Amino acid sequence: MFEEKEILPSNLLDALANLDFDEGMRIRDSSGCITFVTRSASEFCLNICKNSDEKWFYANTPEEVYGMLKKHLREPFKAWLY
Repeated sequence: MFEEKEILPSNLLDALANLDFDEGMRIRDSSGCITFVTRSASEFCLNICKNSDEKWFYANTPEEVYGMLKKHLREPFKAWLY
């Protein structure tokens, strides 16, 4: 079993910058869209699931991920580290 730690929206960019390889992030926005973010040694991977539509995106920096999230998420949203 794993523990989740809630992330405040104001701390999202910092949490992305400090995301370890063995961690992930789950985000649920006000429309019900669920996004998962993971990190490898070379890039971040975003899996955005809205209704039955699933999309995959890749980014090199936390800032790029943050920009993609702001584009796809509807506020308010909640985020957790796992």
